[in-house]
Amino acid sequence: MMRRLILAIVLVAIAFASMAAGCRSENASNADVSIVGKWKLVASSGGITGRGRIPFPDLTVEFTKDGKATWYQDGEPMWASSYSTSIEKTILSVDPVPIVKMSDGFVYAYSFPDNDTLLLTENAYDGFSDKYQRV
Repeated sequence: MMRRLILAIVLVAIAFASMAAGCRSENASNADVSIVGKWKLVASSGGITGRGRIPFPDLTVEFTKDGKATWYQDGEPMWASSYSTSIEKTILSVDPVPIVKMSDGFVYAYSFPDNDTLLLTENAYDGFSDKYQRV
């Protein structure tokens, strides 16, 4: 009887340890590979006026696997930052959503309506929501 109790306790401890290890490895992965790639701005909405930003000619953003993001205008780099991804609440959602945090403080919620479309929404009440297509 005592052996069965000890065996049960050991099995429960192993189960909890394996679940905890699985959570740690999942949280340690900081790069959402689905955001990696080059994306071209195709639409914008929001902002203080609600009309969106005037689309820039050939504005693209590239997210790399090593956590770098670069915005290009007409093929020339115009802004670069490191980034990380996570799942958190934002001021626009009570439920946790995927977010990308830039090293300079900008935070965007992001989603994928399909595999080739990326929506980036600034974490601000009067922020922009931009639609990108995979290049």
